[in-house]
Amino acid sequence: MGPDAIYSWERLPEYVATQQYSRCLGRIFRSLPRRIRRKVIRPMTGAAVLIGQGIAGFNAEVPPSEVLSAREREAFRDRALAGIEASREGLRTLEGVRRVSRPDLLVAGELLERIEGSLRTAQAPPDWR
Repeated sequence: MGPDAIYSWERLPEYVATQQYSRCLGRIFRSLPRRIRRKVIRPMTGAAVLIGQGIAGFNAEVPPSEVLSAREREAFRDRALAGIEASREGLRTLEGVRRVSRPDLLVAGELLERIEGSLRTAQAPPDWR
């Protein structure tokens, strides 16, 4: 992540991998025939956004006057994990498409594995209440 990062969670490996995954999805979408792209672009893009939002919420930096409970942070992580599962489902659907970019499908799957591994082992920020 470059110097333009505003929040510390933007530098987390799982968030950086999520950005890479989103770019990879863009390449996959471009390789698809239009009729298939129209069917998958919204749900798969939505799942990618859910992953990013979940990572941000789990690692949110809140002002001292606010509290983000352990339950709320876990809910964010659960949303990110649900986004990963939805993304995997979408990638499995695309495996049968003839004109899809196979290398990008493989990279996307590997990125999801990295993101999930980081999320499952992540510790909440020190201000976790």
